[in-house]
Amino acid sequence: MVIGISNSKEAAEIITGLLAHPISHSFSPIIHNSAAEFLGINLRYYPFDVAPNKLFDAITGMKALGIKGFNVSIPHKKQATAVVDHLEEEAEITGAVNTIVNNYGVLTGYNTDVIGFSLAAEPYNEIFFGKTAMIIGAGGSASAVVYSLISKFNVQKIYIVNRTLETAHDLVKHYRAVYPEMEFCTIEFNDKTLPDALASSSILVNCTPIGMHPNTQNAPELPYESLNPAAFVFDLVYNPIITLFLKKAEAVGCKTLNGLDMLLYQAAGAFELWTGEKMPVEELRKTLPQLLDLKK
Repeated sequence: MVIGISNSKEAAEIITGLLAHPISHSFSPIIHNSAAEFLGINLRYYPFDVAPNKLFDAITGMKALGIKGFNVSIPHKKQATAVVDHLEEEAEITGAVNTIVNNYGVLTGYNTDVIGFSLAAEPYNEIFFGKTAMIIGAGGSASAVVYSLISKFNVQKIYIVNRTLETAHDLVKHYRAVYPEMEFCTIEFNDKTLPDALASSSILVNCTPIGMHPNTQNAPELPYESLNPAAFVFDLVYNPIITLFLKKAEAVGCKTLNGLDMLLYQAAGAFELWTGEKMPVEELRKTLPQLLDLKK
């Protein structure tokens, strides 16, 4: 359910924010606060660094204080499904929550990462539609990407590459129950089949924080020389805007995209849930270079 408010600066202040750990890398406060200012909405969005063992306490406090809602990011997306009262369809299917709406003490979990990824990847869909995909990571963001690739882009096979195979197996088990005809394969980073799997993939998506500020010298440990030059490579990391992962893919000749568009589109979904108003995405995109300068 979308909760609307008066589009007036005299309206009661709407408090929202981000629950994540770490949090210093995030552009979300700039995006949401800029959108609110542009639309004249009395909304403030704050970053909250919440350790994994404090998520329940943080959300309990949110209810007590009447805070309108939160975005939920690494490492809380899966855990958040257990601390809300209701899950909307995409949050239930993905088993992950990235947006919470507080409606008079009743918390509903949403997953706007799905639409965020789908809209960001859409311009490149002719490269990978109906083909094979490779996902790096097996957490909440990876789950949203898997769901989007299956439901929106009709991929036929998905490789899940993860340091911990048990976590990858759990993600595959979850989706095999939903899509029994879908072909999945889990691979460790040191698996001898990884080069061939990478070469056969038409889209490669990094769903881990590897390479995120301040650890910009890191990249997923892949045999990049095996990348298909015609593949599309998407890094959900958006700070820095060109990660080492993307640089390695560009060196092979791949088309690449960072996580900024996905960030904007998923933010727009959350913003509308909290305010009933459309986020001015195109206006924000025009000012992104200036916004990013604030984070350099």
